[in-house]
Amino acid sequence: MKWRAEVFVRFKTVDVSFYLADNVVPEVNWIPNKHYSGVYGLLKLTLPRALPSSLEKVIVLDTDVTFATDIAQLWTLFGKMGPSQVSRKAQSNYKL
Repeated sequence: MKWRAEVFVRFKTVDVSFYLADNVVPEVNWIPNKHYSGVYGLLKLTLPRALPSSLEKVIVLDTDVTFATDIAQLWTLFGKMGPSQVSRKAQSNYKL
């Protein structure tokens, strides 16, 4: 676990929090889903309610995303965008 300590030392301004999914699983477990990750692949649909409303910015990535550069560049790019260029809420075809 040494690598984790090194990552968090490098990104001193990054706060990392973990949230239990148990409270929001019922909101998406009714959606027909044959994905190998099951209901957990749908949990991103619940983020607007699951995360604290005090958060101003969030980048959500799938676990198989790989960056060939520093993700801070993406964060900076999003910071330069206006409200019409960035979605402020997760959009879904499902009514949760």
